[in-house]
Amino acid sequence: MPRRTATLVQTPSHGPGSPSGASPYYPPRAQWYRGLGNLGYLASRKSGLDALGRRLKISAPRLLLSGALPGYSCFVLGRRRWGQAILAGYCLAAVVFLVWLGYAVAHLAMGAMISLHVLSLVQLLARWPTEMSTRTRIATSLGTFLATSLLIYAPLRAVLERHFFLPLRVEDRVVVISVRSPAEGVQGGDLIAYRIRSAWVGNTYLRAGYGMGRIEAVAGDRIRFDGEGYTINGVTRPRRADMPRNLEWVVPQNHWFIWPDSAIKASGNGDIAPKVVQELALVPESQFVGKPFQRWFGREQVKP
Repeated sequence: MPRRTATLVQTPSHGPGSPSGASPYYPPRAQWYRGLGNLGYLASRKSGLDALGRRLKISAPRLLLSGALPGYSCFVLGRRRWGQAILAGYCLAAVVFLVWLGYAVAHLAMGAMISLHVLSLVQLLARWPTEMSTRTRIATSLGTFLATSLLIYAPLRAVLERHFFLPLRVEDRVVVISVRSPAEGVQGGDLIAYRIRSAWVGNTYLRAGYGMGRIEAVAGDRIRFDGEGYTINGVTRPRRADMPRNLEWVVPQNHWFIWPDSAIKASGNGDIAPKVVQELALVPESQFVGKPFQRWFGREQVKP
């Protein structure tokens, strides 16, 4: 009797994730973003956020957001009104800080922002599994305030002043400088802010800081000082305080002539050495900081 044989025919699957003609058991392609999740998990484990989150009974992502966003921890803990109050107060303080940048009220607003941020962070202490003494809570709050100030707000303020805006006090006024203005567009007559480098010039020490003034001459212009005034390319101008006598300059390349009215502070009755004045008045283009904003939150900038 002839022997029958059976052949198993496997039908190709064309479902999602399976290439044409492939087995239904073909493993799916790994998504590109899975590596980011693994990286975040490893970061949480290595930094201790994962273990800290387990002790506080909060997930590591929520714990991270609680540290970064003022008031978020209260929403996580179910204290919604506390979170809304902290967030509203923080936003109000931030507006005051920006509008009155450079004035004393802005410093108070910055302190309020830090305090509200710390208040949001210490809400997490209520979830700590063991009881903490009052002394420990006070020490923890002070440590949190210092850490928040030094690790978050000090670097943030430095970034803002380096890349966006810089408040400068000129006598009793504050002028906010746009540090994003390019030096290439600066022309004679422009009011600019610039850095003053610390240096010894003879027996005189120049302290580092900032200056602000109007460009009166550019590279190649001839400046002559005398007892009655000074001339720029033959045009006479009235004498200003602390100007040298019987001296002539030619503005070098890549420099501007800006008379530093607010930068010269001398002691004694003698005239300031010409080399000191030259070091202050001939400003290299590399020391350019920026130009004042025309208006700052609707307030017209006061220019000296």
